[in-house]
Amino acid sequence: MTLLQAKGISKKFHSEEILKLSNLSIKKGDICGVIGPSGSGKTTLLRLILRLYQPSSGEILYNGNNIEKISGYTKNIGVSFQECSLYDDLTVAENLFYFGKLYGLSKKTIDKDTKKLLNLVGLKGKEKKQICELSGGMKRRLDLACSILHSPQILVLDEPMQGLDPLLRRHMWELIRTINKMGMTVIISSHLLNEIEHICNYLIVLKEGKIIVEGTPEEVKTKYTLNEEIHLETYPGNYKKIISKLSTLDMISSCKIKEHKIVIYTNEAEAALKSVIKTIDSLNEKMLDINVSRPSLDEVFEYFEEQ
Repeated sequence: MTLLQAKGISKKFHSEEILKLSNLSIKKGDICGVIGPSGSGKTTLLRLILRLYQPSSGEILYNGNNIEKISGYTKNIGVSFQECSLYDDLTVAENLFYFGKLYGLSKKTIDKDTKKLLNLVGLKGKEKKQICELSGGMKRRLDLACSILHSPQILVLDEPMQGLDPLLRRHMWELIRTINKMGMTVIISSHLLNEIEHICNYLIVLKEGKIIVEGTPEEVKTKYTLNEEIHLETYPGNYKKIISKLSTLDMISSCKIKEHKIVIYTNEAEAALKSVIKTIDSLNEKMLDINVSRPSLDEVFEYFEEQ
């Protein structure tokens, strides 16, 4: 079921067109990733969805209705921006109460849901802590709790992992999965492509204000190339000589050296593997590591940036 749809959307600033989308659909229950280089229109798209901007043309539909004509539309959306929206001079509980009141919730509802949410985000027992006493990860989790206090249908996250270390990012991704399972559709803008492809079931790749590719992570990677990758590490590692010999093989599209390994691109992985092993043996190289995989989303993104 389509929850959110953009039809013929464009946004101009001072006659310059920043975003132009012919059609975009986000289904109920999706975790949708919006990715693209700086200036591609990601933030503009999110702000249009949040109704912070009005489109220059076209319309955005929520459950089939134009969001500009829906009274109380914003109560269906939760949002967490790159910079936390918390108030440093308030406690954890006071921040939740403040945001709950902004959404028109009763004190009884806020008190009840505060306990539930603090337990969800791992901040149980921190109710009386002031924001200045919290770590960066705690602040980010509390900001997320504030954004879903009113039980929105859609949660919009703009670079939610900004400034977090790998361990905290992993905890945040797990929390976002849990929130999605609670019934919320999640829209994420992020530059952490190697992480976002493992949480999102749908991706939108923007460039210069237009969608250049969309689909599941696998569909996006398939549209980029039918090639698979063979990652190869050998000793003593005369990689230039190995690549010179491999490049003569018809089933190999290309080779390159990346992070102390050779990456071999091929659409005939099984046949290529046999030839690679023979080549390694003929050059008296010792095989240290070899594996076959699809290109990562990072590589797909690099490809589209260059086009």
